[in-house]
Amino acid sequence: MLTESEPDAIVMHLNLPAIVPFANEIGVDLLDNLIRSALDAVSAHRKNTHFVLVLRSNGHPDIDRRKLDERQRAADLGIPVFDEYTNAARALAALGTYEARRQLLDTGTAEQQ
Repeated sequence: MLTESEPDAIVMHLNLPAIVPFANEIGVDLLDNLIRSALDAVSAHRKNTHFVLVLRSNGHPDIDRRKLDERQRAADLGIPVFDEYTNAARALAALGTYEARRQLLDTGTAEQQ
């Protein structure tokens, strides 16, 4: 997908109640692998593609602990993390509005010089 298009943003949704138990069973850190693979793809192909993460939980204490750990790890990598798609969509919409206005200001300033 990234080699053929230039998306403004990629939203990765990870349903932790489905992933964490399976990852524990097989002994592989699937969350880390998924997040790092997505980051590698974005950074290798598109410099202007925003990447955000949606981490869903079911409220189970073990899942919520892992969610907090993953949220911190993502934050350390500079990845915005949201609990719901709607939160991610609102943030990306605001970012899109900001970028469009910023581009207009930059273009207007360049034309005036």
